[in-house]
Amino acid sequence: MNRKEFISKLGVGAAFVLTTPCIIGCTKDSANTPDELEVDFIVDLNEFDSLRSPGSFIITNNIVVANNIDGQYIAATQKCSHEGLNQVKYDKFADNWECTAHGARFAQDGDGLNANGSGGLTTYNVTQDGDMLRVFS
Repeated sequence: MNRKEFISKLGVGAAFVLTTPCIIGCTKDSANTPDELEVDFIVDLNEFDSLRSPGSFIITNNIVVANNIDGQYIAATQKCSHEGLNQVKYDKFADNWECTAHGARFAQDGDGLNANGSGGLTTYNVTQDGDMLRVFS
């Protein structure tokens, strides 16, 4: 049996077995690590006074914490689902999340707004008690 005959006998089954790991590796969950799923920390507004202004944001613990243009605190992972880069920022002009690496855009609730953002974005709960913000999953 020559190489061509051997490859033709392998057929579609072998192609499926060889390509399945590549296909599975390209899901939304692959960009998010277990550490990001379990989030619970405090942001002291006395330490991050600039965060009191609507449209501002900070990055701490690989999480983007923002004060949206309506004055509500929101939070999302810094890791983009498109390619897993830590490039997500809050865009005050669009009032949503943006990955500066490839232009992925996400609504404040994490829903993708364009093709690069179609994998969605992990967002977190934020509660305020005086000058303290609790960011948690």
